[in-house]
Amino acid sequence: MKQDERANVRKDGVQPNVTDSMRYALAETICTQNRSRAQFIPNVQFGDPVWDLMLHLYTAEYFERSTTIVSLSKHTGTPPSVAERCLNYLLEQEAAFENTNQYSKKTMPYLISDETKATIGSWLDDCIANLQTGLSNAAFNAH
Repeated sequence: MKQDERANVRKDGVQPNVTDSMRYALAETICTQNRSRAQFIPNVQFGDPVWDLMLHLYTAEYFERSTTIVSLSKHTGTPPSVAERCLNYLLEQEAAFENTNQYSKKTMPYLISDETKATIGSWLDDCIANLQTGLSNAAFNAH
């Protein structure tokens, strides 16, 4: 479900012009890039699969994608046992929860918590604002 379009204020007081669709598009791009990075830098183990799984849960509801263990495994590029272990960790930390909605729980058995969703949204806002600032500075400095 799409949230209302809104702009959050960053910790430094800057209010970037960021919409929900921008946040989710960036999160989706990060997920895709995380899966493809091994093609560019082979033989390197990257980060914690919990982060990739959390980003997938963040985007799944917005894009109406499955959150079954098989789907989580596919989207994070991890074996199902690792995806399940990461999901269990997120459930224990209350960063995610089991969906109790009888209509959607078959395809989306797990959802990200509102608090985690807001935290990731703030982080994405900061990423977008920093990128916008960096690109603006780069364009200015190029002249």
